[in-house]
Amino acid sequence: MKKKMNRRDFVTTGAAASVAVAAGQSALAAASSDHNVSNPALSRSPEMLSTQGTTPMVISDYSGFGYRNGGTMNAVEKAFQMITDGEDVLDAVIAGVNIPEND
Repeated sequence: MKKKMNRRDFVTTGAAASVAVAAGQSALAAASSDHNVSNPALSRSPEMLSTQGTTPMVISDYSGFGYRNGGTMNAVEKAFQMITDGEDVLDAVIAGVNIPEND
């Protein structure tokens, strides 16, 4: 059975992850400057390896779900469709945000 994550757990986990990423990046920067390393592999972000496929997820407040502005899709539907069609994720998010914002 899956445990539901409440808002407090979500914020705590997100904050802990942010601190961990920031600490890792600053340690990596310090190590590369201390040793004068110019390896491009050290300067790029880590890659995510997964043995399973992942399902795209679009998160929005009510305005992204409730408003269609005369169209057939709301912001969440538009962004999800574009992502699953292989469009760039940033372009999909921008297209989704434009739906409730274009009023």
